Amino acid sequence: MKTELARHQLSPNLHFRIILRRRIRSLWYLYVLCIAAGIWFLLLRPRQDDMSIFLGVVGVFYPFSTALSAWVHTHRKATRDVYLPREIYLQNNEMVVRVDEEQRSSITLKSLLRAERHTGYWLLHLNKTQYYVIPESAFRDADHEAAFAAHLGKYTTVAGR
Repeated sequence: MKTELARHQLSPNLHFRIILRRRIRSLWYLYVLCIAAGIWFLLLRPRQDDMSIFLGVVGVFYPFSTALSAWVHTHRKATRDVYLPREIYLQNNEMVVRVDEEQRSSITLKSLLRAERHTGYWLLHLNKTQYYVIPESAFRDADHEAAFAAHLGKYTTVAGR
């Protein structure tokens, strides 16, 4: 059985939103703690000194700096290859990604940790920190997407929407 997806490409903006969402979901408590400590050091601490001001500014701006670093990462020239148009097809127990005739990679579907369906894209988790993004534009219609999910479901856990 072969399930072929339409030629598609990932946009830097979608990639930025995915990275930001994953960071917020995994580190939200750290961001809340930093902002609370920053406010305490800047506004509520009884005795202000240079170190308090420094810690307050760092605490308040750290969450925003991580968002900025994600934006820079997704929009810099060094990551442009990630956004090249590509084709994906699932054949038996293998996923093949092809950018052109020279650039081709494959992975067995059993080695995927899980697949998650989100609004506008799929995340195929290769391990705990790496994933492959498939935009919704890669599917012709809902039936095509359902066939893709069914094929993946034979080899890995499929979750989401």
